[in-house]
Amino acid sequence: MTKIRRNGCSDKFISYGEAKEYPPFEPHTLHAHEECEIFCVFRGDGYYITEGARHKFEPGKIFLMRSGETHMADLCGDEPYERLALHFMPSVADSIDPERRLLKPFYDRPLGRFNVYDRSVVASTGIYEIFHKMSVCQGDSYANCLHVTSLLFSVLTELKGLFDAELYLKQTTGSEHMHAVIEYVN
Repeated sequence: MTKIRRNGCSDKFISYGEAKEYPPFEPHTLHAHEECEIFCVFRGDGYYITEGARHKFEPGKIFLMRSGETHMADLCGDEPYERLALHFMPSVADSIDPERRLLKPFYDRPLGRFNVYDRSVVASTGIYEIFHKMSVCQGDSYANCLHVTSLLFSVLTELKGLFDAELYLKQTTGSEHMHAVIEYVN
């Protein structure tokens, strides 16, 4: 059973949703999409896989995926699984950031690498508070869309600061050979 709460836009540019799933879990499949994604796990037992790299779930851990980057949640155990997923088209930033500097954490790195942030570094940024503000309904769909989009830029600014300071996780449980094969295939 999945409970999804959406607030904000679910149009072609941006979508925001929180979900809580209970065992038994539906199997998740490896996938990629056109949008960038910010994924935050709040609770659950499992791994997040991006381009062959496996990362253990930990509350507050944030994962970033860019367009075309393969990823999936590999759920296990009997603990409920709670997460937030924020999808947005890269072009959403073009009007205020035509050089796409805010998208550096998504694109200025190898596929499946340097895209995971521990709670210990994220906690000092205010990102969790911004996620909470995103979940507060603003009335009609246009107001929600405007609300979530404006807050997205704050999240992207904070993530860029973490990326520039190289505060992402540098080690993964995926092998270097696997990364080499995936880069070749891509």
